[in-house]
Amino acid sequence: MIRTLLADRFKLVAHRETQALQTYTLVIGKNGSKMQEAKQGTKNYINWTGSGQVEFTECNMLGLINVLSGVLGSPVNDETGLKGLYSFTLAFTDPRAPQPPGAAEADARPSLFAAVQDQLGLRLESRKGPAEVLVIDHIERPGEN
Repeated sequence: MIRTLLADRFKLVAHRETQALQTYTLVIGKNGSKMQEAKQGTKNYINWTGSGQVEFTECNMLGLINVLSGVLGSPVNDETGLKGLYSFTLAFTDPRAPQPPGAAEADARPSLFAAVQDQLGLRLESRKGPAEVLVIDHIERPGEN
């Protein structure tokens, strides 16, 4: 229904194709995972408690993958093999957030890559890989109603 609306109203023509893009793969770090399985497994929520601080409560790895993909702006693949539910907090310097002037270096959080490794015992590896993208071939401004 939405495709028809976009095609009729905006003369949208698009197609999907696979392109080689910057991707990341989440793997277990060399010293092993620090992830501790949650006890209950009933809450399953993700809460941003501040810029660069995310609290995961009884979440599977997909929740972490989605947050990492959003922050990095690139697809992240899970190759950890971790299947349980986990509760943890991840605190990092969010590259998307503006840094306040005069921020003290001593208060700086680690980069996302360092935080994932130090706090979770996991590692983000940068790779070039295939990813499906939407390519817009044609679009027009809508006419009068």
